[in-house]
Amino acid sequence: MEEKPALNAGGCYGVDDNRNYATGFGGGGSSGSPCDETYRGTAAFSEPETVAMRDFTVARPQIVSTQSYHSYSQLFMSPYGYTSSLPTDNTTFLEVDTASAQAIFSVHGVTYNYGPIYSTIYQASGGDVDWYYAQEGIFAFTTELRDTESTALSCLRIRSSRPARRVLPPRCTWRSGHQAGEVLISQRLAGPDRR
Repeated sequence: MEEKPALNAGGCYGVDDNRNYATGFGGGGSSGSPCDETYRGTAAFSEPETVAMRDFTVARPQIVSTQSYHSYSQLFMSPYGYTSSLPTDNTTFLEVDTASAQAIFSVHGVTYNYGPIYSTIYQASGGDVDWYYAQEGIFAFTTELRDTESTALSCLRIRSSRPARRVLPPRCTWRSGHQAGEVLISQRLAGPDRR
């Protein structure tokens, strides 16, 4: 039996959790209207999912990097989404973004655009990537997965009874995550410890 999501304050279903983090909360690219797709919620961390992720992260200062997956646009992105300002570590972020996009291309022949969220896709305030980096010093990234059924089908391995177009195994994006890890490890070994 499937659970029905709870109605939000406006009588509609849900909050966009990726607009519910504190960094840039309430800014451009998020909505205060409960029935909008980018509804941010009533306050930063008003949702149990974002509270759980925040608390999990704060309790584990050893976390160095995070990766969020979204659908769909074929993008590999880094902070910031809430502002056009570039992060202090933009050189490292750009190196990881570039290496990850190249890794995906080398395996699948699929081009991913890359860069800061704000300039690569659109302004998105209250996102997890911005909070992880700005508040916790964690190198955070978002991958927008392949954007068409035809490209997605070339990377399928069916593991369930769900429709094929909805099942994307980890092997489709693993190489980019592996490449990102290699770049971050080399940066960490070459420079001062951030955490």
